[in-house]
Amino acid sequence: MKRLKLILSLIATIVCVALIGFITYSWYINIDTAKDMEFEILQIQSLVSLYEGRDMNHNGLPDKLSQANVGKYYNPNVGSGAYIAYADKYYNETYEFKYLDQRYALARDSESNLLNTITITDLVPSKVFTYKFEITNLSRVGNWVTFGFENDTTIDKTKLKDFKARYGAIDATGAITFGDWTSFTDGVSYSAFNITPASLKVAGYTPAYGGGTLEVGRLDVWLEIKQVADSTLTLSNFTLPQFRLTLGVDNEIA
Repeated sequence: MKRLKLILSLIATIVCVALIGFITYSWYINIDTAKDMEFEILQIQSLVSLYEGRDMNHNGLPDKLSQANVGKYYNPNVGSGAYIAYADKYYNETYEFKYLDQRYALARDSESNLLNTITITDLVPSKVFTYKFEITNLSRVGNWVTFGFENDTTIDKTKLKDFKARYGAIDATGAITFGDWTSFTDGVSYSAFNITPASLKVAGYTPAYGGGTLEVGRLDVWLEIKQVADSTLTLSNFTLPQFRLTLGVDNEIA
């Protein structure tokens, strides 16, 4: 009987030692496998979506949406193309826009190069090309918004003098307030410049605490580009300098 107990104890000891060894080996194998994994934590503050206006006559106002599609945009990436409702809208869009791109702006003073270069085709003097930027602020702190064009030494500056750009901010009624048309160059010199004022802001969001209403900070801004009326330039297409949208923290807004 004592011999049986001794044998059983010995077997149990051997099993425990083997199990400990297996667990230790597995732990080291998993550590060795996982050590190459890298995790990057980013604070997402704003979401910027880009749309191109559908404008048959290029007069600066995109075509009107049909009544069934009011408040929607055309997304060619959904199925074979479909009209999708805008999320967290602060006004009812009545003009027709086509979805192009979407990016998250991360942390403060981040830059979202949604439209690195704009190539305009079928150029005609006074023909206006319209783009819309939908900026959703995911932070409780407000954001400054700046639109501008970078300095590009490869651009033909003699052609740039025939183009102008302006922005238009949209209020809660859907009304657009445009800034002045800005020339790129006088034909001799060109440098980076902004077309928006320093006062253009997107308010922060208000979370729905205690049964309150969630308010998402939103701002839609149009970018319009045209060839001036007295231009004699004839081109099938032309690429403008790199376009940049910059979001910066506004410390004055809580």
